[in-house]
Amino acid sequence: MNGIVHQGSVALSAAHAGSGALVAVADGVAAGYCASLASRTVLSSLDRLYRMDRVLDRHLVRRIQSELADAAGRRCHGMATTLAALSVDDQCANVVGVGDSRVYLFRDGLLRQMTQDHTLRAALEDEAHDVGEDLTGSAWDGLDSCLIADQQEDQFAICHARYPVQGGDIWLLCSDGLTASLDDAALGGVLGSMVDLAAACDRLVHAAVADALNDDNITVALLRVRALGDGVQELS
Repeated sequence: MNGIVHQGSVALSAAHAGSGALVAVADGVAAGYCASLASRTVLSSLDRLYRMDRVLDRHLVRRIQSELADAAGRRCHGMATTLAALSVDDQCANVVGVGDSRVYLFRDGLLRQMTQDHTLRAALEDEAHDVGEDLTGSAWDGLDSCLIADQQEDQFAICHARYPVQGGDIWLLCSDGLTASLDDAALGGVLGSMVDLAAACDRLVHAAVADALNDDNITVALLRVRALGDGVQELS
């Protein structure tokens, strides 16, 4: 699969090369033309730059942010987006994340979040600050870091890690519109009960849409790895 599909301020990019795959979700911050442009620009830069070197790391993400700043122009200066990306081959998976879009791994019936949320709540929890307040409120959901179209905004947090792959692994990438409505137990329940990835995507999205309190964009991408040596079996 080649190319980019987007709706509103959310974009999905996927590229195959032999047995490898690149999958990413970008969720434009706020709404409107500039948010949509931010997500599309980041996904386009990722797709092109990754094809050049086949490396997904912090350096690549910083190059993407620089291109985002160059593409903004006056109208969209300061536009912003999250990014969650995954590259997989027969040996390992590379994961990067900026913002609150997530990458999960479902393996042997267990779901693990493989990226860190760059939100105000997560920052306070990581620093073990005693804020004397309840951190469950929506006021703490704001982004602490994301990709911003400004050459001066280059000190953003990047989550990057490498993991060995196993046959049967299912990787889930999603925007925060999904995780705002479905917790890890709900996500794992769907992935553990369904064989067809397209059907699993539909069920996850429909479950999130059914939440009357959730009016956010929702993007879901699923990738399953075959037995090692056979590469990517299915991408939805």
